[in-house]
Amino acid sequence: MTLGVVVASEGYPLAYEKGVELPEKTSGDIITYYAGAKFAENGKALLSNGGRVYMLVTTADTVKAAQDKIYAQIAQQNTDGLFYRTDIGSKAL
Repeated sequence: MTLGVVVASEGYPLAYEKGVELPEKTSGDIITYYAGAKFAENGKALLSNGGRVYMLVTTADTVKAAQDKIYAQIAQQNTDGLFYRTDIGSKAL
């Protein structure tokens, strides 16, 4: 089972904040896909520049296991200025 959770800028889909620093790319069995992002002028920090800014994707034996992995990873990230749904995959349970 593969599951992905999109993280968006606060205010999306209406007026949303830009310039929020995004978490570093994940490693291991959770993949980070960035969209609506840009590098800061220093070229190091990755900042939000759109509504939907990144997605975390993982594969596990069950939907519940995939949810547990994704949401545990998000809980470790600084998501100030961002939001995400907490019910992704729940209808499949």
